[in-house]
Amino acid sequence: MRSLVICVMGLAVAALGQDGQKLIEASDCSGCHTVDRRVVGPSYSDVAKRYAGQSDAADKVAAKIRDG
Repeated sequence: MRSLVICVMGLAVAALGQDGQKLIEASDCSGCHTVDRRVVGPSYSDVAKRYAGQSDAADKVAAKIRDG
C-alpha cells in the first residue's frame, strides 16, 4: 500500500519537479514507468496528459492503480 500511495503522489506532483522526482525514486513505480517512454505501463508524461486539468486526477489514478 505504501508503494501505491508513493506512486500516486509521484504522478500527482511530477509536474512540480524535484519533489515528484524524489517520490518516484523512493518507490518501485520505476520498474514499469519512466518519464518519457512506455515500458510496461504508460510514461508519467502520458499519464499527466491524460489527466490534465482534472481536479480529481489523483483519486482517479489511485483507483486505476488499485483496481486495474
